[in-house]
Amino acid sequence: MVLISIYRLSKTPTQVLIRWSIQHGFITIPKTGQESRLRSNADVFDWSIPDEEMKLLDNLGDHQWSCTWDPTKNSLEEAGLL
Repeated sequence: MVLISIYRLSKTPTQVLIRWSIQHGFITIPKTGQESRLRSNADVFDWSIPDEEMKLLDNLGDHQWSCTWDPTKNSLEEAGLL
């Protein structure tokens, strides 16, 4: 499914997955030491994944999401971060 989305969107796998996470409201911090990949990773803000593609991507995996701290629900102390 990811490969189909990549083909349809003419983007790299990394770009599709970064954009998917942004459209879900996740704070995404990709890591790279290569300038070309940094530029590619940043090229995710002037396009979006269509709804039907998002649904396909959403149905992949086991949906085990994680977040170490949600500041809207817990203080740093409640989350055990202080």
